[in-house]
Amino acid sequence: MILEGTVMVLAGLLLALVPLKFIQALAMVVGIILLVAGGIGLFRAFREGRRSPYSFGMAGPALVLLLGLLMVAWPLLLPGLLVTILGVFLLMIGLGQLLFGFAVGGGPRGTSLKLAGLAGIVLGVLVMVFTEAAIWLFALFFAAILIANGVMTIATGWRLKQRQPV
Repeated sequence: MILEGTVMVLAGLLLALVPLKFIQALAMVVGIILLVAGGIGLFRAFREGRRSPYSFGMAGPALVLLLGLLMVAWPLLLPGLLVTILGVFLLMIGLGQLLFGFAVGGGPRGTSLKLAGLAGIVLGVLVMVFTEAAIWLFALFFAAILIANGVMTIATGWRLKQRQPV
């Protein structure tokens, strides 16, 4: 557990210090793994003449190979796409809250729904426009989570090690 916690803390520190470079490096590693997995899958699909009725044949490995190629060629493409999807989600939620606020009408409930809706719309637009900054902020958020969980894992491992009889 101590080793796992140490790896989590180191990954969190790297993610906090150089977030975009760390994400790019991680995407490159995952992309290479996907390239290898897709290549092996295509090789197996070509080699085996018969396929089970539940397999994707060559389409599945080809898609994995294509995703690996995209991640190696453009490492920030997938994180950027995920952040853009989050921005669209925030925009739609904000729009729904705004419309519901108008349906509720005046009063504190309608006003709070309208304000929350406007905040959601603004946040969604900002996330979609400033994608790299949003990736950076989310990376810092996850870095803090990694560091906190790593420290707790190290502390738990240390306590468990102290309780073991010699």
